[in-house]
Amino acid sequence: MRIMATGEGHTDIGFRDYNTGEFLEGPVLTYIRRILPSIEMDVFLWDRKTADSQIRGKGFRIQGRKGKLAGHGKIAFIFKAMANEESVDLACFYSDADKGLGVDARKEKACERRYKELKDEIENGFKAADSLCQDGACDGIAIIPVKMIESWLLSDKGAFDKAFGKVKKCEKFPDKPELEWGAKNDKNSNYPKNQLNRILDAYGQQASREVFCQIAEETDLNVINKKCSISFTPFYDYLEKLQNG
Repeated sequence: MRIMATGEGHTDIGFRDYNTGEFLEGPVLTYIRRILPSIEMDVFLWDRKTADSQIRGKGFRIQGRKGKLAGHGKIAFIFKAMANEESVDLACFYSDADKGLGVDARKEKACERRYKELKDEIENGFKAADSLCQDGACDGIAIIPVKMIESWLLSDKGAFDKAFGKVKKCEKFPDKPELEWGAKNDKNSNYPKNQLNRILDAYGQQASREVFCQIAEETDLNVINKKCSISFTPFYDYLEKLQNG
């Protein structure tokens, strides 16, 4: 399976090492490989920073169509158009969903609405790109943690014990990591990055792409599906259908 992927940073989809040209995969790809164990994959990265130059180079007529798309739909349109042009089998578009929640960030219904809103934006971009495809469009998936990749990584304490060894003292892992929130600038808050940093510190680790991949590799998929049902379960279910043909 040939996969084209795009994300927001080094610690979600991954990044290209500009010294070697190698694509260093992030934890999202670790999850994908675990959910699709019997499928051989060739994964390559699409850099959003090059979107405008790539779309001009291919000559896509996106003015008008692009203008009707909201939020992430515009960049999703460009990404999917490029994926269709590259004849890949699966286009994976990753985005965080932390922005736009405000004071409702801890409310489950608000998080569900935000997830659906962002997913609709991305999928509308996909549909607009597919409508221009004459040779058959590839599959596309919107991957949207609530609130960010750290929310998924906080789902399973057992993954940390397996990856880094058990520790005598560590703060309680959240029962519903997708609903955790707090002040970004307060290291003691439950802002997911801050919470994960404190837990990693207890295990003698620091946040990094490599550490995140270790956690994703050891995470019990049943546990993360139970605790992150808003956003991980749709992602899992979509890929499991591909796995089962």
